[in-house]
Amino acid sequence: MIYIDSRWVGEHGIGRYAREVTARLGVEWESLGLSGSPSSPTGCLEGDLPDEGLIYSPGYNCFAKARCPQVVTVHDLIHLETPWPSRAKYLAYYDGVLKPKIRKNGCVITVSETSARAIRAWLRDDSVEVIDCGNGVSVDFAPSGNVGSMVDVEVVGHADDGPYIVYVGNLRAHKNFDVLLEALADAKLAETRLVAVLHERDEALERAERHGVRDRVEVLSSLSDSELAAVYRGAALMAFPSVLEGFGLPAAECLSCGTPVAYSTCCASVAEIVGKCGIGVSDAHNASAWADAIASLLATPVAVDAESVFSRYRWDDVAHGVEGVLRSMGGVS
Repeated sequence: MIYIDSRWVGEHGIGRYAREVTARLGVEWESLGLSGSPSSPTGCLEGDLPDEGLIYSPGYNCFAKARCPQVVTVHDLIHLETPWPSRAKYLAYYDGVLKPKIRKNGCVITVSETSARAIRAWLRDDSVEVIDCGNGVSVDFAPSGNVGSMVDVEVVGHADDGPYIVYVGNLRAHKNFDVLLEALADAKLAETRLVAVLHERDEALERAERHGVRDRVEVLSSLSDSELAAVYRGAALMAFPSVLEGFGLPAAECLSCGTPVAYSTCCASVAEIVGKCGIGVSDAHNASAWADAIASLLATPVAVDAESVFSRYRWDDVAHGVEGVLRSMGGVS
């Protein structure tokens, strides 16, 4: 029997992965039935766990006391780049609990070749199979959406308000959000608006105020997939200034809607997704370079083969890959 830590299912990045993959698995499974957060600092010690079968976690948590085999999807190692002293707790878990369990079980799933390379370097154990099962985008982000549905998201404004760029993410340091606000203050982007889709509304608007661009920044939160897709389709481009990602799902979603992406070339996983469907910025923290790139993309839009992008990131394919790993680990009788 396969037991899955279904606590990960939700609207955040790993939550979406957990929801989409578990719903498509063609094998019988049961939820572990645990409560609380799977990312809790003490989560690896919690729970009444089965003695037999196979435990699968769609996220980075494993269980130190589990007797049966475990398979984990480690999406990235961004936690290990957290500034000190917060990094200490992540090092204790990743190196003291997660790494030994992965080595014992002999395999780990991830979502991109960029993450796979990082995980191999971290494990330093060639006997462990690091399996890139990829990532997917929801059917709402298919190319054939209705741009007119933008009116359902009233704070985006109207077409005659001028072009807007879209940002999707959060305000963590590696997301590099403030460089966009600084770029927006550049004279080259004086008529450009920014629509930021994130949860930290008040803090984002306070930062926009400090950069003198508050009147051209709107913040949206808690959008459905169809609403987010409408925002993507209405945008002139996405600005994705993050310097570190395990995958970069918003970029794949946006391209699947036919909208090009400006990105940091130092972020290998996003560069892998975007390819020629956008423009790269080599100096990720240089606001002037971002203003130049955005202005260039606004003036000369890059064509995006949305159908091709969408076909590369299918949840059915991801779930098929995960299911294959679970079968190979003996989770199916």
